[in-house]
Amino acid sequence: MRQTTDTVWYRMRMTRDRQGLALNSMDANASTAAAIELRGLVKVYGQGSTAVRALQGVDLTVAPGEFLAIMGPSGSGKSTLLHLIGALEQASSGEISVAGMRFAGLGEKELTRLRRDHLGFVFQFFNLLPSLTALENVYLPALIAGRRGEELQRRAMELLGRVGLAERAQHLPSELSGGEQQRVSIARSLMLQPKLLLADEPTGNLDSHAGGEVLDLLRAVNREEDKTIVMVTHDPAAAARTDRIIFMRDGRFAGQTPGGSTKAVLEFFADGHIAAQAQAHTGTSRAA
Repeated sequence: MRQTTDTVWYRMRMTRDRQGLALNSMDANASTAAAIELRGLVKVYGQGSTAVRALQGVDLTVAPGEFLAIMGPSGSGKSTLLHLIGALEQASSGEISVAGMRFAGLGEKELTRLRRDHLGFVFQFFNLLPSLTALENVYLPALIAGRRGEELQRRAMELLGRVGLAERAQHLPSELSGGEQQRVSIARSLMLQPKLLLADEPTGNLDSHAGGEVLDLLRAVNREEDKTIVMVTHDPAAAARTDRIIFMRDGRFAGQTPGGSTKAVLEFFADGHIAAQAQAHTGTSRAA
């Protein structure tokens, strides 16, 4: 297997356990243990002279329990990449594996089951059903999956408590602030205990205070429940809250840096249009 930069990062990550215990699988094939593995991923929209190559041969390995940010200017391919990982779109070519499950050969029923049972989604505009209460919105994934019962109802209520909204359980989305609605959507994404959370601009529609609370919550879920999170963002301060930041440009990876420093993220965007776009989004959420 090629020693791509992300593969090296993955092997370094896997040398330490979250409890501080050494892992015994350092020499195992990364593809058998990775939370996400992408190889040669290509996505083309349209045909002929009007074809748009949104992704051009992307390779990526994400370790279990990693919190990864994907950044880049509009049109760089970052949201397309997230949609492919989430089985919301099909790749034109290349390989996708999530939690050891390869997408190749899966039909729509199998992909639906994979999304339902193994993936959680957090969107910029919350996507809550306006006629349902906060509690009912959180419980909804279980209902769609045909799962009912007091235990699941208790879990939905516990999740609302987990995001600090137990007292708002019977409120409709229109009665909640933007930050509260996003916290409900995070609780909903955790309802069926997915292995992976995919967040598309989760702070993009929030002020700095509410955005900071959402980032605090995502980081707590990542650390305390060992969830793997992939987050697309334009905001350097939000990206700095993660373990690693991948930068995209023109459908390809343009580089990466460890999280932890908004300054380091901005320094990467040292040229032209990308720097200006990054600076424009600074301050929409808090850095660690």
